[in-house]
Parts: sequence; structure tokens; C-alpha cells
Amino acid sequence: MSTATLPVERSIQQQYARGPFAFWSDEAEVAWKAESGNKPEAIVIRGKYGFPVSVQVLPNNRPITKRLKPCRWSTWEGALEGGKSYLVGDSWSMADFIRKHRSPLNAWQKEAHAWAVANPYWRLVFSTPGRDWEVYSEGAYVCFALPHQDAGGERHYISRDGKTKVLINVD
Repeated sequence: MSTATLPVERSIQQQYARGPFAFWSDEAEVAWKAESGNKPEAIVIRGKYGFPVSVQVLPNNRPITKRLKPCRWSTWEGALEGGKSYLVGDSWSMADFIRKHRSPLNAWQKEAHAWAVANPYWRLVFSTPGRDWEVYSEGAYVCFALPHQDAGGERHYISRDGKTKVLINVD
């Protein structure tokens, strides 16, 4: 049964019983457990003023989900096309979109990118002042997500070269 159709009480029970796998399909959970290996060490991320930030390492289901159910955003080109369509529509060329929405990765983002590439079955979750970050591999690229409206503003950036990122979502 899909968690979207569960009554609230059952959904909460399932989340409590399955922990981080509560909203994964059974197939994705089994595949992830078989492939993910041991939990890696987190990296040290320093905030704006140089203080270390508490970093969690949590499961990342995206490599499994994308393999079990491929979608058009699974590729670098597909993610860029989706971002362009959402943010500026058809009036811009892809080159103009990338030029306008690309920015360099800062020092911690470069380190987090390398970590995510090396640990595709895991994601980094942490907070810096005013922002809640999630960094994870999507297979063809690494996503830097600010998933909360009140802590950074629901923004998603992607990077495949570990040097620059492209903004593909703003809500």
C-alpha cells in the first residue's frame, strides 16, 4: 500500500517502525540495504564564521529509485531542461539559462560534492545559520538542496563537475 493512501495514524506507525525507510517502497529498501555498505563518516563542514556544523549521514534512496523507476530528470541534461522549463520557460536558450543560473561552489560545497560522489547511497543533512541543507548524489549529478521554505527557501542546485552549480528550482 502506498503511504499516500494510508490514514494518518497508520502512516505515523509505519514511519516509527521503518525509520528512514518509512516512505520507500519495499523493493527500494531491500535493494538499498543490499548495495549501500557501511555507513561512511561525515565530513566536517564549517559555517560562515568557521565554526563546525553538526552533520548527519542518512540513507539516500535516489540511486535505487532512479534505477527502479527511471525518469526524465535522472540525467544531467534532463535536470537542466526541467530547471529551465520551471524557472524561465522556452524563451531562453539553454546556454543563456546556464550562464545566468550558474555559480561557483564554495569550499564546503566542493568537499560535500566529492563526499556525495564517493558515497552515493548516503546523504549529508545539516544546518548552517538560516539554512537547512541536504547534499546527495542523483547519479549523474550531485544535488545541493535547501528543502525548507523557512530555512533557505526551497532551492535546488545541481553540480556534476565539483566546481560550479546550477540553480534548477526556487519555490
